Amino acid sequence: MDDKEITTPDTKSFDEQYGEQMRRELKRQKEEAAEEGQSLFEVLQEEAQTGSRAGEDRYGYDALPNKKDFICREESDDLPSIEPGEPASKENPSSFGQADPAVHAGRSEEEIPQDGDDTMDGGEPLPEDAAAALAEDDESGSGRPACRRRRKKHGCLISLIIIFVVAALLVTANTPLFAIQKIKVSGNENYTADEIIAMSGIKKGDNLFRTRKGRIEKNLKQGSYIRSVVIDKKLPDTITLRVKERTPAAFVRYGSQYVILDSRGYVLRWDTKVPKLTEIDGMTIKSMAKGKRLEVSAAEMLRQCLAIISAMEKGDLFFKRLKPGKVLIKAYIYDNLVCRGTPKNLLAAIKDGSLKGILSDLYEKKKKKGTLYIGSGSYVSFTPKVAK
Repeated sequence: MDDKEITTPDTKSFDEQYGEQMRRELKRQKEEAAEEGQSLFEVLQEEAQTGSRAGEDRYGYDALPNKKDFICREESDDLPSIEPGEPASKENPSSFGQADPAVHAGRSEEEIPQDGDDTMDGGEPLPEDAAAALAEDDESGSGRPACRRRRKKHGCLISLIIIFVVAALLVTANTPLFAIQKIKVSGNENYTADEIIAMSGIKKGDNLFRTRKGRIEKNLKQGSYIRSVVIDKKLPDTITLRVKERTPAAFVRYGSQYVILDSRGYVLRWDTKVPKLTEIDGMTIKSMAKGKRLEVSAAEMLRQCLAIISAMEKGDLFFKRLKPGKVLIKAYIYDNLVCRGTPKNLLAAIKDGSLKGILSDLYEKKKKKGTLYIGSGSYVSFTPKVAK
């Protein structure tokens, strides 16, 4: 009888199905291991130690794969095809540790790497980081769970420390030791120290830590003269209020009253007596609440007048009255001595000192009547006639 090759039609189909089944199972095992924070090797190791058929019958291997060979295998999602009966080798690592005699042929038993050796196939040593990882896993049984346990313990300890510190601060802060006994005030001119303290709302005996700076500042700014305040607390019982007040700079007539303004246009107070300040003439008032900016119909003219007054104070000059017009502005030194020009030219002549020099000459000559015309480039000319 002639020797003929006998083939089983279903054998190939069965092998393909078997290999595909194992690839799917490996992929599933890898995903579950990632969710549990374990490596795929650790999952397979547990199955083998408990005699699970997933580790023996399902994959058909007799011994666990070598861990250092398995590390490289875990990093790839493209698992190689598995053909039953093929010997284990580097070219076909899917056999999971089934020994191939050809691989170790001619090598003594001592030269064959054993489980737990920090060497790769061929006798080469593992990289330092891989060897350290293996050593950590060997000592703890599973490195990642041990790290998680340590982190959990540290987190609990830190939480307890924070709770203890907060509790200690709360208890200490509420003791009479921090009751306010001294309230200091500085920078005040238009208010007395007692008035400042009363406006702040601070009382002796209040807890220093419970005193809110924002509330104190809000209370003090209700005063029309208070521009800003700096609040300092000094342990155990002292609080200091350093206020910066607004300074009166000009006034606007409103019927029989005079509305006092600072250089930024904030309303400070009303008065029935004519103040010794610069008058801004020709303003129609819309609103004049204390501590707020004065609202007028000609807001731009008011802004220009306030800018000239600020420059006047810095330039050591004084204007008795400012009368703005549509184009020109008149600045009265005396009732009959007036400067005339655009707000821009007048402001430039004040800042560069040219106007002050001319006025000094006129003062020495005792001339208190006439008109100073202010041109561009700080040009100033004088005429004895008073401009109407």
